[in-house]
Amino acid sequence: MPKVKVNIPGLMQGEIELEGITILMGSPMAGKTTLLRLIYDLTYVKKNLVIPQELYHIVNEFLEKGR
Repeated sequence: MPKVKVNIPGLMQGEIELEGITILMGSPMAGKTTLLRLIYDLTYVKKNLVIPQELYHIVNEFLEKGR
């Protein structure tokens, strides 16, 4: 199954192996939805060679939190 590696220096680092069913758990505002959106957008970029506007928003949000 595919693996997703995330490495945003100072914010998050890790690897998620996507199996038949993958469950993300965490406290409110931990970034679960943001991580799922990031995975979706990156998959979209790879398939369509177009960067969705939402991806720019997510990247800027992570960069602002890191300051």
